[in-house]
Amino acid sequence: MSSDVALPAGAAAPGPSAAPSAAWEPSEALLTQLSRAARFDAEYGRGLANHLPMALASLARLGADAPRLQAFEAAYATRLQPASPARPWPTTRWVAPSTPA
Repeated sequence: MSSDVALPAGAAAPGPSAAPSAAWEPSEALLTQLSRAARFDAEYGRGLANHLPMALASLARLGADAPRLQAFEAAYATRLQPASPARPWPTTRWVAPSTPA
C-alpha cells in the first residue's frame, strides 16, 4: 500500500518539521524555571526519572509562555523529591592518565 499523499500547494507535511533553528535562544522565563528545577532530585518514587527540565525546554520550544511553564512545573513538581545536599566531588581516588612513552 502506498503512503504517498498529495498535499495542497504550500501545505506542510504532517509529522516533525525540519530541525529546530540554531538561532533559538531560551527565554528568561525558561532559564528561571530550569534553575528552579535543579532543586529536585534526578529520580523519584521507585526509580522513576525526573524529566522536568526536558519537559520545560520542550514546552518552551513549542511556544509555551511563562505562565504555562509555571503551571506545568507546579503540577509536575508534586511528585518530585528534593535533591540531596551538594557534596564535594571526591578527588582522592582519581589517577592521573598515563602518558604514552
